[in-house]
Amino acid sequence: MLVDMVCVHAHCAPQFVDCVTCQLTTTQSGANGEGCPSEDFKKEMAMQPPLRLPAGPSGLCFNRNHFIGDNFSVDVFLHNHRNAASLETIRDDLGIYLKVLRSAMIELINKDYADFVNLSANLIGLDKEINNIQSPLGQLREEVLHVNECLTEAMKELSGRLEQRRILRERKKSLQYLSQTQSSLQKLSKILNIDNVSKEDITQELIERASSEYNQLQFTITKCESFITSEQKELVQKIGNVIKTTLGEMLFNSLQTKKVDRIQRCLQIFSMLDQVAEVETLLQKKIIAPAMHDIISESALQKNPTGLKGIYSSILTFIDNKLKDLIFITKPNKSTSVKGYNIILNSFWPEIEYRLEVHMSSIFAPGNPELFYTRYNDSLEFLKKLEQYFDDSKTIEQFHNHSQYKNFQQKWNLPIYFQIRFQEIAGSFENVLSETINNQSFSSGDSEEYRLNATKICFTSLTSCWAQGIFILTLTHRFFKLTLQIISRYCTWIDVAIKQPWSNQPQSSQNPASPDNISKDKINWDKLKFLVSLYSDIRKLVDNLPSLLEIIKMRLQPMPKPEILDKCLLDSKICLETRLPQIQKIVVVQLSAESIVHLKQLNDIPRLFRKTNRDIPTKPCTYVNALMKCPIDFYNLYLNAIGKDQVILWLEDIFSIITTQYYIAVDDVLTSVQKTEDSLRRLKQIRDRPSQQNFEKAGVSDDDKIRIQLKVDVEAYRSLLIEVRVDPEKVERLSDLLTLTDKATSAKSNTTQ
Repeated sequence: MLVDMVCVHAHCAPQFVDCVTCQLTTTQSGANGEGCPSEDFKKEMAMQPPLRLPAGPSGLCFNRNHFIGDNFSVDVFLHNHRNAASLETIRDDLGIYLKVLRSAMIELINKDYADFVNLSANLIGLDKEINNIQSPLGQLREEVLHVNECLTEAMKELSGRLEQRRILRERKKSLQYLSQTQSSLQKLSKILNIDNVSKEDITQELIERASSEYNQLQFTITKCESFITSEQKELVQKIGNVIKTTLGEMLFNSLQTKKVDRIQRCLQIFSMLDQVAEVETLLQKKIIAPAMHDIISESALQKNPTGLKGIYSSILTFIDNKLKDLIFITKPNKSTSVKGYNIILNSFWPEIEYRLEVHMSSIFAPGNPELFYTRYNDSLEFLKKLEQYFDDSKTIEQFHNHSQYKNFQQKWNLPIYFQIRFQEIAGSFENVLSETINNQSFSSGDSEEYRLNATKICFTSLTSCWAQGIFILTLTHRFFKLTLQIISRYCTWIDVAIKQPWSNQPQSSQNPASPDNISKDKINWDKLKFLVSLYSDIRKLVDNLPSLLEIIKMRLQPMPKPEILDKCLLDSKICLETRLPQIQKIVVVQLSAESIVHLKQLNDIPRLFRKTNRDIPTKPCTYVNALMKCPIDFYNLYLNAIGKDQVILWLEDIFSIITTQYYIAVDDVLTSVQKTEDSLRRLKQIRDRPSQQNFEKAGVSDDDKIRIQLKVDVEAYRSLLIEVRVDPEKVERLSDLLTLTDKATSAKSNTTQ
């Protein structure tokens, strides 16, 4: 049977009557006329084996497997086959293959037709059978609900009776414990003779028995507390007081007689009674507090020849004399020790800290920094010695976390102490820096470490921050910050000092340190001495920073990250070193400017030889010595101050500036001489030809003497450079200057010949 299908795909091309994909999927879904397959059908088909389409005739322009792809699209299909064949060919081939598919569909329907018909026949009468079994199932459901209700009621009744039985059992146990309690009370009353108690009659054995029985009594009372009468409660309290009082007296007597066994047994009994905290409090009030009343007081502090250190020594002596046995018995790392006690932490230290804070509060006053430093260090040393009585790190950590330990540390007003030290260290340094550079004092000789008092005080302030008697480990961050501040303040002072005008220099709105400004003033040897001394001090201070860093590291041992200090001081070192080129530039420019002034005498050389009939020059002019006077004086004065190598480096820079200006001046003179000579030659050529010939044959002319004089001066200048140990090769433009004078004299000689 063949069923014709109509395509309902919206994307099918309008020129085709049927969609092959719709024909296939509709056929697979039973051809019910509902159009394209549903999502459920698609999921079901995805679980089925791959669909195999019937083969078509050969020569089709497409592949049959294209139609069963999950992402099949008509538009894509046409786009991919538009170049393979024309639309008419594609339409014809699709029509041919559609006929093949219809034939295959008819064969499939005819093959399974009998199964389809049998399936419909088997479903006839199914509704009646369902209705027949519905009534029995309803009755069964009601019976099940009834049984469930009966079981629930039975469970409730059973639970109630079990609860009553539990209550009765608990009441029975409580009555048994009450009986035990009454028996224990009678037994304890008999042991302790509670009505006519005499402490002398109670021996250690009796108190041990009573303590054990009392401990059991405490347990039984918790089990029958609701049945205990007020009279019984009063009797229990009375028995407990008698036991605690008697045990306490036995403990104190044992401590006085130093009977270790009895002390240990008393502590064990107290521990068994869960009275550890009460015992520690009792020891603090009865033994430690009376002794500390005389040791820790303002009068004792004033009378003690060693001050606070003597007080701490007396406290430690008391521990060794009075508490040694208790500490030994309660050590946690011993197998035979009594567990749970910490006499130093819970009894001794709270009393000590309280009395130091209340009865000797003057030790925390930071008004006298030297005394404050001594007392603070003595206190830290006392705490370290106190920690030696703890055998494990866990107890030491508990000691550090103790509230009174933290309170004791906070009582020391370290910020105020630092402020006082800050005013002492930074104040004295600032007073020196506030002086003008005219009033800066210099060292008496070259043997001193620093030449300027400001630098000397700067390094003294740096070392004072870490000196014994000043530095406190807790204030490391503050003292290190002060160290960096001192160096930074010194750098700022350097910037101001090198720009500050000297007393005989006029105040200028421009930068006083600029070369243009300096060249207008005569050289000031006092300021020059200051600048050279400052340069030398900066270098020495930079060289001493590593030793300062070693002092800091030694104070901070052990230090987890020393590279942080290295980096910070490296920045300070760079800050100081950047000032050295500035000072050097000012000195070099000032000295060179003073010498360059004498180059004006070069312009007088032509007037010395023109029409004066002077001899050929063999000696340098006086301006050469004047040109070298300031650099040579500088060399002689400060050779030992800043070192030979450094002086020579400065002279190289000075002579490079002088030589550059010298070259310009010589070039100008030679150019002027050449122009004058050319003008005279042209004038004589016009006047008289023979005279010109005589002029050319005459000996050395005045202009030649001028050139020779310039060459002699330059060579003398070079010789003076060598005398002050300056390498001529390192002086800029010197070789050009020598070449210039050599060419001038040699060119004239060739012309004359």
